[in-house]
Amino acid sequence: MKTIRIFLCMVVMAVLMPIIAIANPLLDEMDTLTTKGNVDNLKKSIELGLKAVSAEPESYEANWKLARSYAYYLHALQQHLVPGWEEECKVVGKKGMTYAEEAMKLEPDKPEGRYFFAFSAGMYSYGISILGAIKEGLKGKTQNNFEKVYAMDKNYDQGWCAVSLARFWHQLPWPLKNKEKALEYYREFQAMPFYAKDANSRVLFGDLLADMGDKHKKEAKEILDVAMKTCSEYYMAIAKEAMKKL
Repeated sequence: MKTIRIFLCMVVMAVLMPIIAIANPLLDEMDTLTTKGNVDNLKKSIELGLKAVSAEPESYEANWKLARSYAYYLHALQQHLVPGWEEECKVVGKKGMTYAEEAMKLEPDKPEGRYFFAFSAGMYSYGISILGAIKEGLKGKTQNNFEKVYAMDKNYDQGWCAVSLARFWHQLPWPLKNKEKALEYYREFQAMPFYAKDANSRVLFGDLLADMGDKHKKEAKEILDVAMKTCSEYYMAIAKEAMKKL
């Protein structure tokens, strides 16, 4: 009996090893491409991710990393105002949510699947509008997943979980909008080591302060003056609109 069990284990390993051998190098290459960034590298990362998930459909890592590639790809299009980026959000955002949701099913207590579901839902909302996303029931899912990740690790994604929650509460339509809650999250981010290194997130902070009345205008202008020197095109457009309020 023991011999049979050993034989069966060897058969299972013989089947699984080629799959693992295929998937792991793909995931490593995805990490490299994601770190390099830019639209072309992220497109390649998506292609590799599809192969990795095909080779190992129940891999948590393959699913969340593919969701990450979709989310970062859309963010790269947005940052540089690539023509058609909003339309792309409608299609690709849904794909990102699908793989992130699969990752959440596989490992519900880990942050990556939850974070990239919420990230993808946010990008999807740029394609269909915030009201459209609310009608599809994504407000609660986005909030819930960002908050769960934030509770696990406030510094997740170099502080962008905090930034995302702040922007979430700032951009919701009345009566859901909550600027004070948004400010709490931005103040948390401001105390993190990533704050001074990220001009784009500081633009969003300045935009909120510009919306919060006279007592915040001086700080808003100081933040925006610095951030506008190095922020990307999409965030520059936000910064210019914010400066008009000051």
